[in-house]
Amino acid sequence: MIVRNQDQNFLKALTVLYVEDEPETREQFSAFLRRPVGTLITAVNGAEGLEAFVRHAPDIVVTDILMPYMDGLDMAGEIRKIAPAVPIIVVTAFENTEYLMRAIEIGVDKYVVKPVVSNLLLERLLECAHRLRAEEQLELVHQHEIQEMAAKHQRHHDELRIIFELSTAGILLGDDQGLITFASGRMAEMLGYSADELANTRYIDHVHPDDLRGVTENMQRLLTGKVRNIDSEHRYMRKDGSYFWGHLTASCIEDESKTLVVVLSDVGVRKRAEEERLKLEHQLLHAQKLESVGVLAGGIAHDFNNVLTVINGYANLLQTTIKDDDESQLFAREISDSVCRAADMTRSILAFSGKHEMLMKYDDLNQILSNISRSLGRLIREDIAMPVVYGDGKFAVFADRGQIEQLLINLVVNARDATGSGGTISVATMLVESEEPRIEGNALIPPGRYACLSVADSGSGMTDETIEHIFEPFYTTKSKGKGTGLGLSIVHSIVTKHKGWLSVTSAPGRGSEFRVYLPLYAGEMPERRSEVRQTVTLQGTETVLMVEDNSDVMKLHKEMLGRCGYTMLSASDGVEALELFSAHRDEIQIAVVDVIMPRMNGVELVGRIRQECPDLPIIMTSGYADEIIDRAAINELEVLFLHKPVKRLDLLIAIRSCLDT
Repeated sequence: MIVRNQDQNFLKALTVLYVEDEPETREQFSAFLRRPVGTLITAVNGAEGLEAFVRHAPDIVVTDILMPYMDGLDMAGEIRKIAPAVPIIVVTAFENTEYLMRAIEIGVDKYVVKPVVSNLLLERLLECAHRLRAEEQLELVHQHEIQEMAAKHQRHHDELRIIFELSTAGILLGDDQGLITFASGRMAEMLGYSADELANTRYIDHVHPDDLRGVTENMQRLLTGKVRNIDSEHRYMRKDGSYFWGHLTASCIEDESKTLVVVLSDVGVRKRAEEERLKLEHQLLHAQKLESVGVLAGGIAHDFNNVLTVINGYANLLQTTIKDDDESQLFAREISDSVCRAADMTRSILAFSGKHEMLMKYDDLNQILSNISRSLGRLIREDIAMPVVYGDGKFAVFADRGQIEQLLINLVVNARDATGSGGTISVATMLVESEEPRIEGNALIPPGRYACLSVADSGSGMTDETIEHIFEPFYTTKSKGKGTGLGLSIVHSIVTKHKGWLSVTSAPGRGSEFRVYLPLYAGEMPERRSEVRQTVTLQGTETVLMVEDNSDVMKLHKEMLGRCGYTMLSASDGVEALELFSAHRDEIQIAVVDVIMPRMNGVELVGRIRQECPDLPIIMTSGYADEIIDRAAINELEVLFLHKPVKRLDLLIAIRSCLDT
């Protein structure tokens, strides 16, 4: 802002009293005001300011409102009794109707709403200074009484004009019947009308119909004197029919006409921000829950896979010792199959939580369903029928078989829980081709060729509202303790990772159908290579250093290797293993090392062994997620890595292969 020389000279002749209780604000504006004005007097509250006014008789007063001992408006009222013509500028952070009306009644000159820039305050000072200069000139021509009346009128007029122009809120005045007698430009802008169009309309005519009853009751209480003011938020209708959220403060001037004063602020931005914040908080909570699942899954995977290793190992040993007992052989195979299924489930949970990579291969959806159909039958009750129908031909997909099996298990379990006695769960595969997008249930399926997997039940069905939430993590309609809310979330995650689509069609009392659409592989599906492990020699006479902190796994490996002719040296941690290696360096021909162990981990141990014997064959094992064990560091060691649970045959073949190579 450019200040003319004559204005600078006039300001230098002025004494200004500045009253502010907040130290930082007082210091900031005091430093600014000392430059243009001649003398600056400061006070920290209204009482001190009044004393300073009496003592120094300043030309202009600048004051905050809310202060201890005596607020700014009370001080202004006392100053008005002493010096009615002294300009008073009120600076406040509150667009409050009560403060506004008090200021009008006292007769303050300027009402400035914080935050206030320095140039704006200087402009207000100049306006007051100009008025002082005008009064002095009028006094010189002996028109004091006429000028005093004009100044008073102008002061109030300017005050209202400045308040209305600077306020970001809309302001209107009304009579005791709620009829609008005046509307500010901002109020007209918010409602979409001109100021003339608003005149002589009722305030409640612009309230949203759904909020009208509450607002009408509050206005009646205000106009009848039952309450002194109203402070509320509700919706307002614009001229074009749209609406916005507004924050209302209203009060009545206690005079014969009972003038209604309404201040309205558009809080739509804040409302939207609050909604977005709540949405983000909800998403963050879900993300934290998923992270907790991932941490938990990664933490228990190692111990659980050790247990599965032991179960599967002894099942394999059982098969080798009861070769002539067909029934026991069947039981042992069932145990091994269950262990594989449990390992796949663990991997599925890890993949869902982002802790494990998926093993994508070309596969046949019909074959996947065929392999798991018997296990699916064990998941349902005997009073539920479960027909399985296969589509014609092979349905080639690029998928993680374990993940698709997990998806099937979750869908069947979900259908079982929704199906009553005598119900039916139908599982089917089919080829779906479409040249146009198709709407199915809650999903839009893009055009293309898909291998479709359907799981339908005759159960209780779901409402549209429930369908909107069923794929959210931890959402469940089951009673407490009957569900985790993760089953369908895992299904959705698996389908998404396979670049597929998932639809659900349901209605209360009419059952539900879930359809999984996996992109159909267009090329020739690679033939699966037949297993040749039976021809591999598993026997050996070498000495194996086995480093494993789980005693049950160690016991199993000792039994397995001993039966095949190997000599095993065992250590339960890296430090013990290093000592054992130093004592038997010439005897040890291969090492099998767990990754995560106490005192010294497997990576550090293998690094130390490599320094002494660079060519020693080493196999490393772990049941932890890849991000925990640092697969990159393991790959640099040039070892063979086996992920737990390790099958007996896999371990023996790996040992024999490393030794022979």
